[in-house]
Amino acid sequence: MRLFLVAWLFLFSLHAVGAETLECGTSSLEGPQFKWCIQTPEHPNGDVLWYLHGAFHSERTWSEHKINKGIRAEWEKMGAGAPTVISISFGTLWFLQAENGLYPYYRDTIRPFLEGKLTFRPFFGRRLLMGYSMGGFNASQLLLRDGALFSRVVLESPAIVTASPFSPAEIRAYYDRNQPYISKLKAGGYFELLKSRFVSPENWALYNPLLLVQAGIPRGTEVYVSTGRSDEFGFHEGAELFASTASSQGGRVTWQSLEGGHGAHDPHAIALFLGAPSAW
Repeated sequence: MRLFLVAWLFLFSLHAVGAETLECGTSSLEGPQFKWCIQTPEHPNGDVLWYLHGAFHSERTWSEHKINKGIRAEWEKMGAGAPTVISISFGTLWFLQAENGLYPYYRDTIRPFLEGKLTFRPFFGRRLLMGYSMGGFNASQLLLRDGALFSRVVLESPAIVTASPFSPAEIRAYYDRNQPYISKLKAGGYFELLKSRFVSPENWALYNPLLLVQAGIPRGTEVYVSTGRSDEFGFHEGAELFASTASSQGGRVTWQSLEGGHGAHDPHAIALFLGAPSAW
């Protein structure tokens, strides 16, 4: 046991100190072109965090967005190191689907390709996942289909709705329930986007997170879900229902309802959740 600890400390010390680096690029492998960034912290802890951005953001959102800068600042305060972060983008608006090829492309090609670029990932490191807004919807797809790949998953203001984009009656009731803070312009635009990308009620049912989560989440995966109570898209009730359903199925879920609108966040809670070691 002592020999193992000595070896662990030696390997970690080789990478414990150094300047933070950001490497970005554009690749086209066996599918559409995509952009990516790998941010290696000054003090890597061996974990790898996959970050999925929100609508109209980019692969650089992790390094540039104030929310994420706050999370990194919390890790610095904790002094326990931080994960290496990989972020990807297929443009401003995209969903991981089988029909458009992006879901299998990520799973089978992109993930191993970018993880192969990492200079240091010890065998004891964890794979983590975080998605914001549209990225939270995409992260829910990975959680519910390949969740065993990830030790911990953060769904931050996930774009999860409780109405079908193909049901005008459900959408009207959705607007009524989420008064007075709902923005029909924003929420309506999102429903139209879902309708255009998922093409039919049957196809939407294959990807609706609130239906998929009824089968539960992987036993070894812990999930943190948070949303602002006044989310102008109405995502709060969908996120809360997602968290409660996953919990009722025996999932290890942390739910945080926050003051504020879309993008309300608690960087300390997220940093602590992602930084704390899993219960093995």
